[in-house]
Amino acid sequence: SRPPAARPTCRRKADRWCLCLRTPYMQGLDVWMVQQKLVRQGFLQARVDARYGPDTLSAVRAFQAAMQIEIDGIVGPETWNALF
Repeated sequence: SRPPAARPTCRRKADRWCLCLRTPYMQGLDVWMVQQKLVRQGFLQARVDARYGPDTLSAVRAFQAAMQIEIDGIVGPETWNALF
């Protein structure tokens, strides 16, 4: 799949950006990059669609558990750095 151009943001804790499940779903290049990493590491089996939906949320939580990061389903700085 091709990466999208938009960059989503979500504010949380000390005004740092993060990716999280919201309605409507966050979408864009950052989500696509996270999904690609989660697929390559075996945490995401769903299609990479650049949308932060329930499948991505579950994969992020599984990744956080495996990496012993706070399991909140949010891709903030700690989860991002562990992925990349």
